Amino acid sequence: MSDRAEDTQQIPPVSGNTKIQLVGSDAFRAISATMAEGATRQMEIFTYDLDPRIYDQQPFLEATKHLAIHTRGLAVKILLHDNDLVQRQGHRLIELARRMPSGIEIRKTHPDFVDHPETFLVVDRSRYVKASLSARYHGVADCLGKRQARRLGEFFNLVWECSENDSDLRHLHI
Repeated sequence: MSDRAEDTQQIPPVSGNTKIQLVGSDAFRAISATMAEGATRQMEIFTYDLDPRIYDQQPFLEATKHLAIHTRGLAVKILLHDNDLVQRQGHRLIELARRMPSGIEIRKTHPDFVDHPETFLVVDRSRYVKASLSARYHGVADCLGKRQARRLGEFFNLVWECSENDSDLRHLHI
């Protein structure tokens, strides 16, 4: 099935009490933006290439900016495995991070963790969206998944602590 055909999936309401199976980039884009809009403390993004279909979209960017402005300290942490795509094509989230370094930080994922089989977004350590790298737009979202969100957040922190700022992105001109 092509990604275009998969993008016709209807998005269930986020306020439900069950896991939501996601198929297609539209599903991931919608649920990620909705979760970001509801963030009150922090967002953690563990991503291979900061997929522009999800993270370079106006609703997600506006929610990220709002969180970074209205939260004390570092509100948005991003672990980026491969910055090649954002360097070649540009990315508005990178530009936003450059303008708001006290609220948004991007680090290059430590080499020991780049083979982790999932990408994910964790919001307030209480809800998450995750996908398998092998099936890019197939995954799950859980708005009440505190236990799994905490586990993902703990893994994120482990990787964050041994990862370094990506100097290539600091000098990127978009």
